[in-house]
Amino acid sequence: MPAPLAGPPVPAPPRVRVVTDPGGPVDPAVAAALRRAAGLLAEAGYPVEEGRPPALERAGEIHHRIMATWAAAAGGPAFDPMMERAAIARKWHTWMSEAPLVLAPVATRPAFGTGADLDPAWQAGRPGAIRTSLAANLLGLPAVTVPVGVRDGLPQAVQVIGPRFREDRCLDAAAAIEAGTEPLTPVDPRT
Repeated sequence: MPAPLAGPPVPAPPRVRVVTDPGGPVDPAVAAALRRAAGLLAEAGYPVEEGRPPALERAGEIHHRIMATWAAAAGGPAFDPMMERAAIARKWHTWMSEAPLVLAPVATRPAFGTGADLDPAWQAGRPGAIRTSLAANLLGLPAVTVPVGVRDGLPQAVQVIGPRFREDRCLDAAAAIEAGTEPLTPVDPRT
C-alpha cells in the first residue's frame, strides 16, 4: 500500500472527537490535560466534540488475546480474534468517518514514578488504563503522543489518533497542541 507522507488535502481542519469516557475512571490530572489539549485544538480552528469509541473495552480484550498467542489453545471454544478485530475496525472506521481525529488519554491515570510499574497492584489496573492506546495499536491506526504540561513533577500527555494512512493529520493536530504549550523541562530520571 503506498502511503505518502501527506494524504489528499482537506479544506479545513478535520473534526476531532475527545474521549473523556474511556470506560473507567479518569484521573483528574488526565482529564485536565485532555481539556487543555481540546481547547488548544479549538483555538487552532479544529471543530471539537466529545465522543466514545465503539467497542473500546472489547478492543483491549482482543489485543490481549492476540498478544497472548491466540488463547484458543487454552481449552476454550474455537475463537478467531482476527475476525473480531476486523469487525471492531469497521466500527471504528464508521465512527471516525464524521470526525477523523480522536483526542484521547494515553492512560487514564497520570504518569507513574520510577518503580511504580513493578507493583502488582499497579500492574493489575494497567490494561484498563491504556484502553485507547491498545485500540489504536490493535486497529493499526496512526497515533501521536504530545505533551501538554507537567503535574506533580511528572509529564502529562494526550494522544491524537487518526484514520489509517493519515499520519499527516495526526502530526498537524499534535503541532497545533504543541504550539500552545510551554516547552517542558526534562524530567529528572532519579525521581
